[in-house]
Amino acid sequence: MEDLISSKTMLQPAFELLLKINKEEALYIIKSWYLSRNISRAITDPVEDLDIMFTDIKEILGEEELDKLLKNKKFLKKNMKNKIIKRRLREAIRFAKEED
Repeated sequence: MEDLISSKTMLQPAFELLLKINKEEALYIIKSWYLSRNISRAITDPVEDLDIMFTDIKEILGEEELDKLLKNKKFLKKNMKNKIIKRRLREAIRFAKEED
């Protein structure tokens, strides 16, 4: 499952399924791959899938779980200092929060 997510081949359905069968593993993946590393140095676009992933978390685990993730101290401060990354992260969060 992790390989499907990391390769982005089947990221969205694989992440959605993982949220349903192993919440802890799914949240670990998003924290370690997206939130706790310096995504401003990534070769590929690391933020492009976060809107869907955040929406899946909200729809499957609930808005409270999404809020808990977003308040996590593992958000690397370097990512929030990069204006482009910060703007795109905010857009992904807004998308997930507004999606119903």
